[in-house]
Amino acid sequence: MATISSLLADRVTLRVRSVDRLFLQGYVPRLQTQGQVIRFLLDRGFPIPSPTVLGKMGRAYVEAINRFVAEREIPVVRFVKGDVKEEIAREHFKRAEQEGRFGVVMVGIAQEKTSVWRGWREGGSDGHPHFEYRRQSVFPNNYYFYIRDPDWGPAFIKTVAYAPFSVWLYLNGNEWANRQAAQQGIAFTALDNGFAACENEDALAEICVSLSAADVRAFFDRWHATLPSPFTVEDRQRGYGYELAFGQLEISDTRMFDRPAAGRAWFERTLPDQLTPGRPDKVAIVFACKVQRNTPGRFHTKIFNAGVEPAIQIHYRASKVSSTSRKAGALRTETTVNDTRDFGIGRMLTDANWDALINIGHQINQRLLHHQLEACQCAPDATTLHRVVPTRPRLALRRAAHNGAARLPVLLPAHLRRTDEPLTTRTDRRAHPRLWPAPDDLRPAPPQTQRIHPAHPPHPALPAHR
Repeated sequence: MATISSLLADRVTLRVRSVDRLFLQGYVPRLQTQGQVIRFLLDRGFPIPSPTVLGKMGRAYVEAINRFVAEREIPVVRFVKGDVKEEIAREHFKRAEQEGRFGVVMVGIAQEKTSVWRGWREGGSDGHPHFEYRRQSVFPNNYYFYIRDPDWGPAFIKTVAYAPFSVWLYLNGNEWANRQAAQQGIAFTALDNGFAACENEDALAEICVSLSAADVRAFFDRWHATLPSPFTVEDRQRGYGYELAFGQLEISDTRMFDRPAAGRAWFERTLPDQLTPGRPDKVAIVFACKVQRNTPGRFHTKIFNAGVEPAIQIHYRASKVSSTSRKAGALRTETTVNDTRDFGIGRMLTDANWDALINIGHQINQRLLHHQLEACQCAPDATTLHRVVPTRPRLALRRAAHNGAARLPVLLPAHLRRTDEPLTTRTDRRAHPRLWPAPDDLRPAPPQTQRIHPAHPPHPALPAHR
């Protein structure tokens, strides 16, 4: 019978280690405090830093978006509660791909909770009023620009028309590698968010390794100059530009089996022994981080079926690592970093932070796979255990030991037991006669003597009432 080690050694036809999904936030460093907001309004030439000026900027930005959409005849979709944005955008991406068209394929509008600057008057004279600014959560319109890029494929940039005018950026590293391989003439078979086969695995590995933070910044700079912006050229020259920070980063290790049945067999042999990796002591090993009593987060293992694809998730603070079975016969181990500070790394998109996160993600993936291999090699199954039991003369057993031997096959892990035999005492006694001594081999139990308690002295009679 094939083991999970032999399946990985003999049945894997392609291994791809790559960056998967990226979600980054763009912010203006010089608009993060109340004083910076006031200075920005003064730099714009307004002697009174009134919040109405920010309102005028937001309305002008919305008008610029409307002109951009009308001039290019871009479809606009207003999302409502319950809509799956990705599914709606996929149809527009598919249509653009059929037409061979790149650029903005759709603009989506959704009201979402966002932290923005709100201002109000706080004292002062009518000639020189004073204003206070605070960050508050509101539900303004968020604008999704769905972009089909020649280098990155499907992506989107989300903006909002309220100060501090934050932006959000979504990219996919597997889509980037897919297009780079096509541009270099490397033949491959695409998988849903990955690769199913490739004629030159080494060249594909070099492409995946070459993705860097500079490629992400180049994408943002190119489209930030193309899309409407609330900032003028003069604002950018004065230093009101965007910086990118990590919101979410996924690092994946995908292994394609020669047939889907091998992938299913791998998970069937692995799942029964993956109920404890989420415990703090195991998490400390998988993530190579020290876990103490005051470490925040909930430590647990989650095993579930996403449709027909089983998955294992192990959580550490805000991050997690998962092992998923894909329909096409792929095993994907993926680390999701939702907060870079979980690993002592800064949030800014820099070359050093990028390289450190990629290395940590690959190490966590490898440690999880190593833990899975070790967990499934802890003991033989019931048949093997019966075969290796030495043939000794029958020893006298007390009844307690006899009962423990009767339960031994039941206590074996689920994947180590024979699933074709029920766990009744009679069946197990016949299948494993060496574990049950004969009746004449049992020592008679010592006679149990009944303890005799001394009689209590009679209680004195209560005096009669007169």
